[in-house]
Amino acid sequence: MTEVTLRTATADDFEALRRIYIDAVDTLGPTAYSTAGVAAWRRWPIESPDEFRTRVFAGHTLIAAVNGEPAAFAEFTPPDHLDFLYTCGRFARRGLAEKLHDQLESIARESGASLLRTEASRLSRPAFAKFGYEVFEIEDVERFGETLRRYKMRKFLRAAPPATAHLGACRADYTAAFADPPKVGAEEIVQLIEHDPNHPGWFKGRTSADKVGYFPAAWFTITSGESTAMALRDYDAHELTVKAGDPVGIVEIESSWARVMKPSGEMGWVPVEAAPPA
Repeated sequence: MTEVTLRTATADDFEALRRIYIDAVDTLGPTAYSTAGVAAWRRWPIESPDEFRTRVFAGHTLIAAVNGEPAAFAEFTPPDHLDFLYTCGRFARRGLAEKLHDQLESIARESGASLLRTEASRLSRPAFAKFGYEVFEIEDVERFGETLRRYKMRKFLRAAPPATAHLGACRADYTAAFADPPKVGAEEIVQLIEHDPNHPGWFKGRTSADKVGYFPAAWFTITSGESTAMALRDYDAHELTVKAGDPVGIVEIESSWARVMKPSGEMGWVPVEAAPPA
């Protein structure tokens, strides 16, 4: 019988945390990075143990143990940062990462956090996407002479700063116009159909799933021939139906559209003129 327990890490767990980190990189890293990239990735806790120790105990660190053996760990550092989320290779795909994340998200919510953010590797990005995070920036970082790609991701927990602006009242009614809007992930390619003449800064495009919709040009790299565009971040074209006076928080504004969040947590786009004053 397998017993999974979660507990708070202590200073005595340092070697176990280091072992989990290195094992995860060695066994799972090759599925997402080159041999040289994996070699650079694993060097940090070996060659800079004091720096690793400082980081790994900077916040609330949880260990998932399988039958008493430390198998995975993750850390929440107030006010809103989720870090690490590493699992030993032989314990992967057993739900340990999800258990750790859910517990740390509960801690974050209890602390008053309105969002969680993280820097995900190619390896952990799918897991964070499953947990409800979105990529808002792609970055390349240098580690011991190697360049590694990672993804800045965030999950909105509630409509309040810094997740959104303060709640404000919608200024006008708006009814969502598309029943099945497109959704694309960072680095996904969209076929560019035309630039939207009615909304500068937006273009009409078709996804690989053959869904047609409108996309914010600033969130994409458009090819020189303007036939395709690559997403620089996750994008969901979901719109909201709102009534004048409905409370929402503004997440971001792109040209003439505002992405807003309801107190229920639902997010979507409305015209700027329907949103609260920025």
